[in-house]
Amino acid sequence: MKKIKIVSALGFFALALFAVIGWSMGMNTDAPMSRGAMGGMTNDSRPNFSQLRHRYVMQNGLDKNYLNKISPLGKNADLKQAKSLYNQNCANCHGAGGKGDGVAGAALKPTPADIATFTKTHMATDGYLLWTISEGGLPIKSAMPSFKSILTEQQIWHIVAYIRNF
Repeated sequence: MKKIKIVSALGFFALALFAVIGWSMGMNTDAPMSRGAMGGMTNDSRPNFSQLRHRYVMQNGLDKNYLNKISPLGKNADLKQAKSLYNQNCANCHGAGGKGDGVAGAALKPTPADIATFTKTHMATDGYLLWTISEGGLPIKSAMPSFKSILTEQQIWHIVAYIRNF
């Protein structure tokens, strides 16, 4: 019984310590925040684009039109064409390497997602990425444009293939 109380007390202490550290980091707006796999926090403690999108999907589910979509390209994507499409449509905000550090993205709130890291997570299914690019920021009220009327679905699949190769 004594062992359980000690373990519980240590667990509570660790949880309290992490909460205090997280709170103090959030209060220090001069310190840069780590971007992390979901794109992390902006330097002013607001969640970035990927976190907002993730929260939206967790609360509402992924749009049924995209839920079970799988890229028809497989390993047959034309990465040269895909790179050109990415550079024309995405790099200004997401950066050449997909880190969310594009020139135009610097002025956006929330900041663009670090898609180079995000595409390595379990949440980045083909359907989720197709939905993200197709619908843009409309569902989460961010500045990302909807590309479904600008690009064909095939072009979007090429971009998905390209960003998976960062």
